Amino acid sequence: MNDAFEMMPLFSKPVYVSKLSIPQIVKDDVNSLEYYQPSTSLGEISKKTYILDKNPFKILKDDIIEHIKKYVHNILEVDNNIEFYITNSWVTLHREGDLAPLHIHSNSIISGTLYINIPDDDSSVFQLHASDTHRLFGLFQPPLKNYNFWNSSISRLKPETGTLILFPSDLAHSTTAMTSSTENRYCLAFNVFIKGDIGNPEDGDIGSINRVII
Repeated sequence: MNDAFEMMPLFSKPVYVSKLSIPQIVKDDVNSLEYYQPSTSLGEISKKTYILDKNPFKILKDDIIEHIKKYVHNILEVDNNIEFYITNSWVTLHREGDLAPLHIHSNSIISGTLYINIPDDDSSVFQLHASDTHRLFGLFQPPLKNYNFWNSSISRLKPETGTLILFPSDLAHSTTAMTSSTENRYCLAFNVFIKGDIGNPEDGDIGSINRVII
């Protein structure tokens, strides 16, 4: 019997994870922002929603944009003439017991989360959820011995301060409850949109019916 085989992650959602250095001035400033609690959230959100255009947060913007370029142009091989740019950005504040419920981001192509501060004693995780249509064997779900990359409908990441996560905006995500009573958890969230001539390049000058210029 030949034991050689290959696993192929076909049609997967591309999630990019990296690490940024968070300047102390940014860590200090998140405490002074004004926050409010939306009716749909178990946490608070900054009243400013273009936070990466404001001091001191805008010192992070260039680094984030470079990671976005690496994600879309180097890894996903999107044409270099297509521009991806940050639209809105905000900070979430979670105290002990707070969490981010399951949600997606609309009016966006890519979304991102940057952990400005996560306490060392916080055991919470960032979760990415498969769509409701995702089933390992279609309509059937046999019992599993263990969950792994291939059979799970939820993927969990344990972030640290400085963890950056980029993912398609239609990918549902959440966080588990913040467990620390010593510090708050602060995350900078942002959305990314697209600009350029978008269509089917193989159509040449014919003019694809799917073409759009944004």
